[in-house]
Amino acid sequence: MLHVRSSDAPLFPLTHFETLGSFQRFLNGWKCDRRCKVLPRIICLDGFSFSVQASDFHGCHPQSLIGPYLTVEVAGLSEEVDVLLPFMVAEPVDPTEGIYRYVPVETVVDLINYHGGRML
Repeated sequence: MLHVRSSDAPLFPLTHFETLGSFQRFLNGWKCDRRCKVLPRIICLDGFSFSVQASDFHGCHPQSLIGPYLTVEVAGLSEEVDVLLPFMVAEPVDPTEGIYRYVPVETVVDLINYHGGRML
């Protein structure tokens, strides 16, 4: 019988490189509480993290609980991302505190993959 010690665990956490299809499944795969859903924070392999939301109450298209989505709302960036600045609602002192509405899903997928993929 083969025994695997904890020291034999992989050095890197399990990650997932996003495609448009897998990202749509992520957006649609969460239970809704009445008319609102909250998606878990996305944490990438290199430590970059952010929040993505898409529902009736967020800056996304369509504004619906169910996609497929063309755009989503992004917030809570762990560091500034220049490509998102045109989507910022109002310019706070610190772009990591901004809300970015109607960000194309392709941009979010590229951002996740640029940072090494989404940790699962």
